[in-house]
Amino acid sequence: MEGHAFGEAFAGMTVYSILFGLSRIVHLTFVILALVLMFRPAANPYYRTAA
Repeated sequence: MEGHAFGEAFAGMTVYSILFGLSRIVHLTFVILALVLMFRPAANPYYRTAA
C-alpha cells in the first residue's frame, strides 16, 4: 500500500519478462475479440448449423 515511483515497477525487467508480458496482452486482446465476434448477428447462422 506504499506509493512507489512508477519507474520502480519496471526496474527489474528483462527481455524475457517483456516478451512474456507482451504475449499476455496479445492473448487477452484476442480473447476479448473472439468474445465480441461470437455474439455478432452474423455468427448466428454458424451456431445454428453447428447445433
